[in-house]
Amino acid sequence: MPLDLFDPAHYAQARLSADEAGARSLPPWCYAAPEFFAREVERVFKRCWNFIGRVERVPDPGDYVAFEFAGIPVIVLRDREGAIRAFANTCRHRGAKLLEEGAGNCRAIKCPYHAWVYGLDGALIGASDMEDSKGFEKSRYGMIPIRVESWAGFMFISFDSDALSLADQLGDLPARLGGYRFEDMRPTFRREYDIACNWKVQVENFLEYYHTPVVHLRSVYQQPVGFLGQKPGASMVNIAADRGVGETVFMFMSHEGSRALLHGDTGFPFAPHLPEKLAKGTYSGCMFPAGMISCHQDCMWFLEIYPIAVNRTKVVQVGCFPKDTCARPDFEEVAKRYYTRWDRVMGEDAALLPHQQRGLENPLAEPGPVCHVEDKIHRIRRMLVDRVIANG
Repeated sequence: MPLDLFDPAHYAQARLSADEAGARSLPPWCYAAPEFFAREVERVFKRCWNFIGRVERVPDPGDYVAFEFAGIPVIVLRDREGAIRAFANTCRHRGAKLLEEGAGNCRAIKCPYHAWVYGLDGALIGASDMEDSKGFEKSRYGMIPIRVESWAGFMFISFDSDALSLADQLGDLPARLGGYRFEDMRPTFRREYDIACNWKVQVENFLEYYHTPVVHLRSVYQQPVGFLGQKPGASMVNIAADRGVGETVFMFMSHEGSRALLHGDTGFPFAPHLPEKLAKGTYSGCMFPAGMISCHQDCMWFLEIYPIAVNRTKVVQVGCFPKDTCARPDFEEVAKRYYTRWDRVMGEDAALLPHQQRGLENPLAEPGPVCHVEDKIHRIRRMLVDRVIANG
């Protein structure tokens, strides 16, 4: 590992497009060096809109979730008027953590140290014994707000008050995926994984199917027409990127049947409102930096990715169905087939990714060549390098 990790010369080949001769993956230290991870936190996660799941995490007034994102303790809640708000999980008095990680419901937030009390709008409404402190004004010491916005039921937070709008970051993705009517879907499945790998290892795994015939040989690769629109055992072909405006990397796979089920399982009818293109395949990809989503004709699932350390990532998999599907009397019985598929395939990936991480931590590891089917993950790499290595 070089002394100067951030010398642009180290990343010249990673900046080449995937179809250029000499294109290489990121240097292994990008996945293993704490210094690189710290720079990602400062220049990427603290400056972008970060995906944190569905608004159903806080469905009713007073509902909250407390969690850490890239080392920053956060509270997301729904206030008394029904608006979703986000705050730093720290008291304005002496900095105590206000809420432990997890979900719950409250009428107000009380600091466990000195009992300062905050309303659901973040305002300080109680500070015992502070009335005699000269110059103290409760109105100046409300909870520290964090920007939060939503699109079609998906929530995002930004730690940068000067960041571009969420609409700018998503570009035309809402128009391209609007036919799925995500706002009418409901989450029914949630699994959490603590994986010993860098967050980029998980993102890259999601965006390529090069590993499918190996890691998923006995699961999704056994689809009768092949996971890539070909028979199992055939050589790999690329899935063209669906390019649009904004900081996203998506692709569309045309196929028959739902790829949210294992071979031989039957599921729910396709959503009747889907436009012609969406009714014929799967749309999947990444909302930079780490919002992963896979859209099918009968359901949708996504990954919430929480970077914890350079070699540790919390991954949450959530599955959603149209609300009309959820109302079916046979929903629970049929939905179990989707859950089986999601558990099995995610389990196969979760078991493999720590092995890749350990290989990347080998001091003798070097950047590898870019396969033509890895063009989507290479676009993400280039977007990342532009932020981490460029001058801010």
